[in-house]
This record gives sequence, C-alpha cells and structure tokens, in this order.
Amino acid sequence: MNADKKFKVFIDGKDQDSVFSSEELCQALKGWIDTVGGNHDVQIREVQVVEPSKEFKVGVEYYCRSLYDSDCIFRLKVVKRTEKSVWVEGSMWNKRCVVKKDDDGCEYFMPEHYSMAPVFRATKVSDGIHDRSSWGTC
Repeated sequence: MNADKKFKVFIDGKDQDSVFSSEELCQALKGWIDTVGGNHDVQIREVQVVEPSKEFKVGVEYYCRSLYDSDCIFRLKVVKRTEKSVWVEGSMWNKRCVVKKDDDGCEYFMPEHYSMAPVFRATKVSDGIHDRSSWGTC
C-alpha cells in the first residue's frame, strides 16, 4: 500500500472518528479484532481511501525529500496564505513563496530556485507518517 494514502473505516455501521495511514489501519484492525475476541463477528462494511488535499492550508506542516540525499527530509509550516502565495517557516526558510499548480491541479512551491532545489507539494503533509526520529540532517 502507498504510505501516503489515508483510509476511513466503517465498522458495524459506525463511522470511526479517525483517519488512518496504511500502517495505522493494519494496527487498528488487529486491535479491534483482538478486542472482540474470536467468538464475535466483526463486520467491516467499507474502507474508503481519503484523497489528500491539493491545496496548501495554513497551520499545516509539509515535507519533501532532498533530490541528492533521500535521507534528508525538509519540512516547512505554512503560516499565511493568499491565492498565489504561501508564507512558510522552518529550520532553513522563513519566507514568502509563489504557489504554482502541476498538470493534476496539485499546488507546489520551491523555496529556492536552483537545479536540485526542494519542491514542496500540498499532498505531502507531515502528519506522523514519517517518524521524525529517523529523519536525516541536511
């Protein structure tokens, strides 16, 4: 499964409050099955794939991997937003960046402009999927 995909689960006709990554979904399903034990039937009615947002949101932290070192992960938080720009804060950049759209309509920006500059995409939200303790330093 793709690590960036999110899933919403409907069990026994009830909509669970959480949205899960694929790894979290597997752990949650195992926990629910362990909770009800072997004597009960758990009916999973539906699992939906939650599509990531294609627009940058204020207050959300985004990540991207370095082109020259995949262990190096940059992250920035969007602190202000207009239709054409985002203001970001992070360990390396505190600046305004122009937002563009790719062919799929997904927003992206580059905090610098050189051949191997990082590209931040609205679909790459830093929400715990990537354990920060394993992030490399750039």
